[in-house]
Amino acid sequence: MVPVMSLTESDLSALVRSAVCHTLANVAKTAHAPQIAYTIPQAAAAIGLPANTLRDRVASGEIPARKRAGKWLILHSDLMAWLSDS
Repeated sequence: MVPVMSLTESDLSALVRSAVCHTLANVAKTAHAPQIAYTIPQAAAAIGLPANTLRDRVASGEIPARKRAGKWLILHSDLMAWLSDS
């Protein structure tokens, strides 16, 4: 026969608090803020458009971008503003 554990209300409350804290800590580890900037292929994948479309929009100046370390970077805020305006 398996022994039955008896929990007091405060024991149960502490156990629930511990489980909730553990769960929230794991969620915090896996959740993250959006990237600050995207390369053209990353931005294209994030919004579901072909990279060539974004390259054309960057080349025309429609989407602001900056070239850093040999790569075009589009700020998250600029990408969201372009999506809102289009």
